[in-house]
Amino acid sequence: MYILLIAICLINNNNVRVSSDAKSVCLFSTFIFLILWLMSKKRIVSIHPNGGKPLEFKTTGLSQDQKYVILKIVQSAKTDKLNELNKKVLFKINNII
Repeated sequence: MYILLIAICLINNNNVRVSSDAKSVCLFSTFIFLILWLMSKKRIVSIHPNGGKPLEFKTTGLSQDQKYVILKIVQSAKTDKLNELNKKVLFKINNII
């Protein structure tokens, strides 16, 4: 969206004459809105289980490696839970047969 605003500010059509002051104001306001948007972004990881309350934690101040480790732990726990559920289902199927 901001790239579009910048492009609109810089377009110089022959039919439309825009003063350099107007272009400057447009570019300045675009950069201000971009900075405000970047500052207001939430840096939260949210994991939503089926039917449960989501697990949310802030990632502000964590390095990229720390974020990767956390996501790897969560993925491992998810895989372990799925394997456990599969074993239970297979056990029930084998007892029925």
